[in-house]
Amino acid sequence: MRWLGLVLIVALSQVYGCATGLRPYADSSELFTDGQTLWEVRIGRGSSQRFAGLLALNKKGEVLEVVLLDSTGIKLLEEKVLATGKVEIVSALPVVRNNQLGSFLGEGLFRLFFNSTEFTAEPCRGDGLFELCFGLEEEGHLVKFKRLGPFVLWSGDYFISNYDSLDVLTGAVINGGWLTPYLKLKKSGGRPE
Repeated sequence: MRWLGLVLIVALSQVYGCATGLRPYADSSELFTDGQTLWEVRIGRGSSQRFAGLLALNKKGEVLEVVLLDSTGIKLLEEKVLATGKVEIVSALPVVRNNQLGSFLGEGLFRLFFNSTEFTAEPCRGDGLFELCFGLEEEGHLVKFKRLGPFVLWSGDYFISNYDSLDVLTGAVINGGWLTPYLKLKKSGGRPE
């Protein structure tokens, strides 16, 4: 009887996994182009904000170079995020290194800025019991998430605006669940969400 229940749960989770409500977004390669950008960054948990500063990004193909500054302009962290998910810390102040901020930030940026261009035909792709989805939820709002059956492990929201007939990424939020802090980015000089 227990096996029947387990089989039923797995079957229902797979059926549930087919319904995302996302539409494929064909222009994702245009959103994550190479170049330098400056972002306002907020890190927090629940309703409390733990950190606010600036984030300078330089995307060069399969590498994202990252410099984190506090609100006064002091460099707290410099790292490289690779398309494989590896995070290489170049330099970090001791307080940042001891709090594991570099690895958290690198993992969040990897989830936001990589693995998005291959979803042009279908919004989701599976890998065993895991499923990674990326697509258009509504006009100006893209969503990316990874789930195990019906359970969302992490999710990312992208806010895009149309400037001169081009979609431009103006903000993003990544949330790893109730135990993990959130990471909010707003492009400096961009339109607020």
